[in-house]
Amino acid sequence: MKITLLGSLGHINQYVIPALVKAGHEVTVITHSDKRVDQIKKLGAIPAVGSMDDEPFLTKQFTGADVVYLMLSGMSSDPLNAAKTQGQVFYQATKAAGVKNIVDLSSIGADRPYEMVGTLSFYHYIEDALSQLKDVNITFVRPVGFYSNLFSSIAMIKQQKQLVSTIPADIKREFVSPQDIAETVTALLLNTPKGHNVRYVVSDEATGQEFLEGLQKELNMPELKYVTITDEQFEAALIKQGMPKSVAEGFTIMTKSQRTPEESYADLRAHQPKFGKVKLADFIKIFGAVYRGETEGHANTIADK
Repeated sequence: MKITLLGSLGHINQYVIPALVKAGHEVTVITHSDKRVDQIKKLGAIPAVGSMDDEPFLTKQFTGADVVYLMLSGMSSDPLNAAKTQGQVFYQATKAAGVKNIVDLSSIGADRPYEMVGTLSFYHYIEDALSQLKDVNITFVRPVGFYSNLFSSIAMIKQQKQLVSTIPADIKREFVSPQDIAETVTALLLNTPKGHNVRYVVSDEATGQEFLEGLQKELNMPELKYVTITDEQFEAALIKQGMPKSVAEGFTIMTKSQRTPEESYADLRAHQPKFGKVKLADFIKIFGAVYRGETEGHANTIADK
């Protein structure tokens, strides 16, 4: 098969590319950086340097592919319009190239409005644009929250020995690892289901209290505490870090949605996904190693998006 991937050498593709090459497929990897060319070649794939918002470039790379893998990447000061624009670019390029099979990395929350899930709702615009394609098999892969988001706690742990969140410690949350996403994506690229489908990916679920207790043991820090802050405090902290107010607002709404899992995970529950292999206990060991400076392994757990 001829397979074209967006995502360069990101932390999902680092697993997907070798798996596809090993299986004997011709894999083209789109990257915006010339610096990635040699690394992509070493993996046995074909590098294609260009921009994901360049419609003619994408059309050329998609033409002749049996299946393509799409994803939204990068941070924009105007993520809403960026998502809308990217959706149209994907739609036009895949249509012009005559693509018949698509695997799109979306997100949990893509089925819900902005006022309920904040920035996660922007993935809806990608899904909506691609859904206009007729006689094309498309699977929207919707991962839950990445384990890697928890690395943002490291600075606060070192400074104040606290885990800080707007989500109470007793609320159960869903987490996912890039390894489990990669396994799902690889399987779908090799056998894309007929029609338009949604596939959720979850590795494990846990409360903040369970994460706290795991870190207390891993870091040998029994005094570590879990502190709940307000949405206003969270948004103010994001703005202080340099995030535009409109973007900070979207992230605050997104985090707030996790306080009502019966709503935020409703569609996920309806699809009844099987849990992946990477459990919270596995991630806590990685977290500990990164915290102690023993490894840069955190780079291997951070999402492309």
